[in-house]
Parts: sequence; structure tokens; C-alpha cells
Amino acid sequence: AKLQSGDAAAAIELLKDQTSVKAIRIRAEALEMLGQREAAAAAVKSAVEQLLAKRTEDPAELTEGVQAMVIRARLDGQPARDYQTMLNLLARARGELDRLYWPAYLGEAELLFEKDATRESVEALHQALSLNPRCAEAWYLLGRVALQQFDFTSAAAAARALKRLNPDHPLAVMLEAESRLVQDDPEQALEMLTPLSARWPQLRQPLALIAASQALLYDDVKQQKALDDYDALSPGSPMAYFVVGRHLSFNRQYAAAAKALEEAVRRAPHWPAPQIELGLMELQSGRDDRATAVLEKVVKLDPYNKRAANSLFLLQELTTYVQQESDHFILRYKPGIDEVMAEMMLDRLEQIHAIVAGRFQFEPLQKTVVELMPDHERFAVRITGMPFVHTVAACTGPVISMEPPREGPPAKHLGMFDWPRVIQHEYTHTITLAQTKNRIPHWLTEGAAVSMEPAP
Repeated sequence: AKLQSGDAAAAIELLKDQTSVKAIRIRAEALEMLGQREAAAAAVKSAVEQLLAKRTEDPAELTEGVQAMVIRARLDGQPARDYQTMLNLLARARGELDRLYWPAYLGEAELLFEKDATRESVEALHQALSLNPRCAEAWYLLGRVALQQFDFTSAAAAARALKRLNPDHPLAVMLEAESRLVQDDPEQALEMLTPLSARWPQLRQPLALIAASQALLYDDVKQQKALDDYDALSPGSPMAYFVVGRHLSFNRQYAAAAKALEEAVRRAPHWPAPQIELGLMELQSGRDDRATAVLEKVVKLDPYNKRAANSLFLLQELTTYVQQESDHFILRYKPGIDEVMAEMMLDRLEQIHAIVAGRFQFEPLQKTVVELMPDHERFAVRITGMPFVHTVAACTGPVISMEPPREGPPAKHLGMFDWPRVIQHEYTHTITLAQTKNRIPHWLTEGAAVSMEPAP
């Protein structure tokens, strides 16, 4: 309870002379929370050794041991095989030792979520909730999964479930506030987070979200104060910088996002999460060389993360694509059948540039990259790192990615469409984003893009 409320020092004091796996795990987590990373790594090592030295028949001890291994991986960067070991131990805890032991399902869900195995994580969360519908951590993680997919309705449902447990549940407030942040409403997020932080001053996550809110309000002074407040509680922690960088990346503030994420990586070089976010951010900003360098490093550190592995595969494939240039565009496409379409695109793209740039009286400082992805899976990975996007084109600012209009299996192609109309819509995003340094409200850039479509 002390640990969950953020009082890490009191948690350590309560555990004096305790030697169980659970006690060691809590102590290590508390030490990490206090910024004592070397002491945390030393503490958690004994819990892992204890777990692996004997074949325990206690599902709780197995699950606690896996949580200790997760902490060790975050602190020390353990071999990738540990991931499969952890999954196997959790499967034994809930499959062989106690089929009703819901914490094992929760631990499995958290591990899968960390690897961006979203569907499998949700399945494990549903299993945990079927056994314990009052599991707050499971509802909170379901809400976070929903936010990753921009499913705000499901995130709100998860927050309501938490409020049924406790009308003032801190996790519900954090989930609702983060939902506001993802929807680019930092003012309302702050209205929720400020009283929560006053009520629970040692909770770290609200402070990280407050820093992200100030970042999205472009208030550098207040953002730094929130980061310093976090550092006062957890010296040297990467978490607040990671949260700030992730939300800046969502808002296409690529330079500021890179700065925050690089600081998170510097503070925790063995933690894959900020490195993955940095690599995907560089991919969306069109800086493929930098994205490749980051993702190659992180895939060695964590080869099981699906978004990182998918994105690196696509980046390596992009080096084999044909590239053509015109005055305002760089067109890339895979050799083969798509050449037929690509040959007709540049002239029309320049016509679209004249129409849109003329309307908004603005030209981007760099050429816009237009990538013709051969199928829907590659297009989706280019945009998000995962092949689950239900549209045919998207703009990340300096990059427009599009799949070809083609009939075929739904997993491969979404069908026929008027590609010049789609590109004119997406290029309007490129223009208005560049014109406002990516600070245009989403509703306004979308309205402008729709207004420029050459059809009702």
C-alpha cells in the first residue's frame, strides 16, 4: 500500500529483515522509485536467483518472481530469452498450479503489453477480469490499450469501471486525463491532474502527465518545473521524460519529442520503451537513417517487441524501393506492378501542390515524401508500427504514405479509391502542419483537408 501511494521509503522500512520473493520485489521497486537503480538491481538479483534455484509450487511466488525479472530486465537489460522464460513461468502458475490465480493473467497481460502484443494482452486481461472483476490494474491497462488505438469510447468505459470500485480512484483520473492529452486537450487534463497530485503528492504518474500537459501547452517553464518535481521524488528516473516525449510525438512536435526521449534513453539505456518510441517517432518524421539506427539497436535489446521489429523490417525494405523526384516531391515505390501507377503520379502531384499551396499561400521548406506502399499491412506499419489501420492513406507531416487503389483480399488491399482526391486531402495536412509548426488543432487541419477535396 505504501509503494502504491508513492511512499517508497516507508515501504522499504516496513520490509526490514523480510526475505521472501515478494518482499525483495517490493524493496527493489521502491529503491528504483527512489532513484537508487544500482541498489535496486542488486536487490532484485537475489529474488530472481531464488526463483530459478528451486521449483516452487506456489503460483504467487512464481508470479512475484516474474515481476522481479521484469524489473531486472528494465535495469540491466537481460538476454531476450528471459521473455519466454517469464511467459512459461506465468503459464505454469495459472495453468498447472492454480487455474483461478488471476494475478498470473495480469502479469502475463502486462508483459505482453510491454512487447506491443496487443491482442494477446487484451485476452489475458479479460481472463483476469473474468476471475476478478474488481481488479483495478486490469481495467487501467485495458484503458491504456484503448488509448494506444485511439479508442476513446473503450478508454472511457474502463475509467467508469474504475469509478465503480472507487468514485475517486486515482487510476480513473489518470486514464481520463491521458485520454484528454491524446485528444489534444491539455487544459482539461490539467484540471483533472492538479487536484489528484495535491491529494496524492508522492504519486509519480500524475506528475509525469502534468509535465506532458505543460509540454502540449508549450509552456517550457512549467514543463521543466513538473519534471524537476518528479526528479525530486525519483532522482534520475527516465519515466517523466518518456511520458513527455511520447505525448509530444503524438502531437508531431518531433524535435522536442526527440530531446525528451533521448534524455529518457540516457537515463535508462537498458529500458527498450523510450528507444522504441524514439525510433518510431523518427520514422514518422521522415528521418529514416536515424530511425534505422535507433531501431537496429533496440531490436537487439528487445527482439520480441512487435512494433519495433515490424518497423525495422519495413525500413530495411524501403532501401530497395525506386525513388523519383520532382520540384516538390520525392516519390518512393516498390519495383514491380506499382510502377504502372507511379509513372503517372509526379505530374499530378505537382498540380496538387499548385492548388493547395496557392490556396494556403505557403510552401513547405522541404520536399514532401510520398510513399506508395504495396499493400495495407506495410502501409499500416509505416504509419503506426502495427498492421491494424483501417484507412488507405495518412500524413505524418513531411511524409504521406498510401497504399495503391487495388481490389484484393481485405488483409492486403482495401479496394478502389480516387487517389488524387486522397492525396490532395493528405497534402493539405502537410501544408497546414508545416505552416503552423505542427501546432494546428486537429479539427482545423482536418476541416481544411476536407475542404480541399475536389469533390462533394
